[in-house]
Amino acid sequence: MYATWRAAAEAINAAVPDMAVSLSDMGEAPGPLGAGLPAWAMKLLGDAFLLPKATLEWIKSATTLFYTWHWPGGPSGNPDWMDRAVNLSKAWDMPL
Repeated sequence: MYATWRAAAEAINAAVPDMAVSLSDMGEAPGPLGAGLPAWAMKLLGDAFLLPKATLEWIKSATTLFYTWHWPGGPSGNPDWMDRAVNLSKAWDMPL
């Protein structure tokens, strides 16, 4: 999934250098494959467990990426998801 986003972002940015491109997740909770792991596991394992080092380096160095995510259930849903999205945004140095 992230390899496809990278290829798409590179093609988009080759045509329009400052075009914003989003990354997202396969799950309903923030973080790579976030729905499959509880927050404590994401904190313990970190992104490097789930994404190749080259992918993380690309994400952290790209200037046109932003992170999109879902918060199912709205305000009555799990508030931990918002914290995870904010933490991922900080770790990856990218806007939400």
